[in-house]
This record gives sequence, C-alpha cells and structure tokens, in this order.
Amino acid sequence: MTRIILTTGELAKKPYRIRRMERNIWSVEELCYSLLQSAQFLDTDIMDPELVRWLDTECGLKELAEVLSHYLGHGRQLAEFVNTILEYTGYAPKETRASVRQTVSEGTGLLPVEKRIRNADYLAGSGRTHEALREYDAVLEALPGAEVQLRARTLQKEGRLYCGLFLFHMAAEAFYSAYELTHDPENYLYYLTAVRLELPQEEYVRFISEHPEAYEYSLTLEQRMEEAEKGYASSTFGKEAAKLKEYLDGDRMTSFEVELGRVVGELKQSYRLSRATAF
Repeated sequence: MTRIILTTGELAKKPYRIRRMERNIWSVEELCYSLLQSAQFLDTDIMDPELVRWLDTECGLKELAEVLSHYLGHGRQLAEFVNTILEYTGYAPKETRASVRQTVSEGTGLLPVEKRIRNADYLAGSGRTHEALREYDAVLEALPGAEVQLRARTLQKEGRLYCGLFLFHMAAEAFYSAYELTHDPENYLYYLTAVRLELPQEEYVRFISEHPEAYEYSLTLEQRMEEAEKGYASSTFGKEAAKLKEYLDGDRMTSFEVELGRVVGELKQSYRLSRATAF
C-alpha cells in the first residue's frame, strides 16, 4: 500500500536551503519541522525574503507569504514570524506552538556567541555529540579572553561530552583547562575522574603519589565512585546487567540471549517514544 502524505500547499520543484542548518527543504511541513527542531537557536536569518518568495512561488502559499512579508525587516518580531508559519499549517499542537514561541522570544536579542552556546547545548542534548563539540570549539574561539567563567563552563561541557565518547584523555585536558581558569574544585574533581577512568589502577595510584595536590581530591572522588556504583547496582538497568552477567558466567547462553533481546527491545521502544515526543 502506498503511504499518502498530506501537505499544505504544493511540493516545491526547487528546494529552499536553510543555511544555518545546511538543509534543503521541499515543503512547508519540512520547514515547520526544522523550526521546531531548531527553536532554541533561531535568529533573524530565517526571516529571509527569499524564503517568503519560495513559499509563494514554489509552494503556492500566497496568503501565508503575504502575511510573512509584513514581518520582514522587523527582527523583534521573529517569534511572530515563526508562530505564523506553524499556526497556518497546523503542523504542531497549540501547546507546542506556545512553547516554541516562548523559546524563540527568549532568544531574541541574544549575542551571536550566546546563540552558538544554545545551539551547542541543543546538539549535545540531541545526542549529536561531534557537532556539539565543533560548536563549543567555535564558542571558545569567539569568546573574549576576559570571559573566564563562560570559557570554563564551555570547557566543562566539552569534557563531559568527551567522557561520553570514552575519550578520557581529551576530557581530562578540557577539565584541567577549566580548572586553571577558575580554580573551581569541582573542575579538578572532574579532571581527576577522567584521569582515573583513563588509567589502569596501578598507574592511577602512581599518578596520585606523584601529585600530592590530588590526594585530598582523590578521597572525595572515591567516595563519589562508591556511591555511584551502589546506585547503579540498585537501579533497574544495573539489576538487568547483573542478571545478564550471571547468565553469561554460568554459560547459560539461551537465557542470556532471551534476556538480552528483551532488554534491547525495551531500550529501542524507549528511544522511539523519546523521539516521538521530542517536539
């Protein structure tokens, strides 16, 4: 059976390219999806006369284009511009449109570097880790030297992302750079955590002995690690992992495969639900 896709207006013969996202779109629905996806970092670039012309001539949405044309050149009305498109198409529920409108309004007037930080935060939260790291790097390059606190927070965010990629050496460098800027004990603890995760136990103990300043921090770190391990062991996922290990160690492969299939199936379903409700 052929899947029928309903659209508002017409499918364009020529796409419109959203430069900030490096994305070609072929319908107003794709435009709406992009607006929802990027609400956190939209700026006046989207109020493009070429976009309005495209909606008119390519999508046959003359009425919508005429309304949008009145907002052009009025950057303070960015939220109204975006909301008009979403409302006209009925693409999203009223509650979602209201949330997007507020998000865009709050972003109006932000400095370019603040926009990039919001963009990077969004990418990180969406699991697009490598893209987020590139954005954070761009933020660090753009930040004035006097912005010590913001630079340290950005480096800390990078360190966390590197940990998620198991790049503990790079994480340690980011955390230590953040510590050097502010001498915040928390950043040193993050640094030491990355070092502990990177090094074998014997090398880590040697590292502590060679860096006396790390000793007090290491006591706090071990306490946190113990609490984290207890929390994980008592969690649902920790119990499932323990059961899988028990099956594997006992060479009970049938039970292992059945349980693994169930756990993976639940994770897939959870991921699908999270994506379905993202907007």
